[in-house]
Amino acid sequence: MLIEFKAGLKVESFQELFKITKKMIEEIPKQYTLTTVLGPVTSEDPEVFTENLDRLHYKSKQLSEKGWAVLDLTSYQLVYEKLIEKMNIKGYPHIILDDFMDPLLRSGLFKIIFVRENYRQSFGTSLEHDIALGSDIHIEYFP
Repeated sequence: MLIEFKAGLKVESFQELFKITKKMIEEIPKQYTLTTVLGPVTSEDPEVFTENLDRLHYKSKQLSEKGWAVLDLTSYQLVYEKLIEKMNIKGYPHIILDDFMDPLLRSGLFKIIFVRENYRQSFGTSLEHDIALGSDIHIEYFP
């Protein structure tokens, strides 16, 4: 089961995005084990950016086909971009981590997540990884 952000939903802040996502997760039937997939995304090279998103989405689909409930964060990319533009954020958007990913990972909803082996190449993914470790979330690494 892939859990994806529904296009067309109006979101005014990353805090609101967290609340909507948490509600979506809480509606998942209990027989599913919830997970998500993390890894580097941003890149100056548009091709690398797309490849990174594709790799994370592919892993999310793979896990979903194996019976996991996967929060597919690649489906959030457009809403991230819209909020960043609306808030006129320049440089690294720390607000995604502070108001969305940090509370999501600390929520107790995840017992296991999947993280790309090259996560240290990304500032954001490194922080998410460390938050997960500090929140007693088991981490499985993949290439």
